[in-house]
Amino acid sequence: MFISHISKYKDRATRLKQCLERYAISGFVAHEDIHPTLEWQLEIERALNCMDAFIAIHTPGFSSSIWTQQEIGFAIGRGLKIISFKMGEDPTGFISKHQALARGGRTAEEVAHEIDRLMADDELTAAKLMGAKKAAFTVTNSDDNIPF
Repeated sequence: MFISHISKYKDRATRLKQCLERYAISGFVAHEDIHPTLEWQLEIERALNCMDAFIAIHTPGFSSSIWTQQEIGFAIGRGLKIISFKMGEDPTGFISKHQALARGGRTAEEVAHEIDRLMADDELTAAKLMGAKKAAFTVTNSDDNIPF
């Protein structure tokens, strides 16, 4: 999942990414996932090309960022599952036609649980998410035959 955010709120994007891991949802947060010395724009383009879903964290200032708006356009162009997460700013443009997921005082863990539910119920993401969960469960339990 590509997690679109503005740099001022990168800590929130990182926290959401951490909470999504328990649901076998691997998030991409540019400020965390681009290794030093790599060309950052190329790495963002790679992530946009291989994402299976997209979440936009609508914090104050999100809609005025040319970078986040381009990321949204990329996701729309690919026809992917897009979740608008409202954290102080309403979605604008093409993605505003869908109801946003509001924080509503919930913790990052609770929001991650809701994102998991939304993806599990969506025809664009359900099968891929189920496969990721099965693979994660297999890896987690692969040591069951090793005596302790």
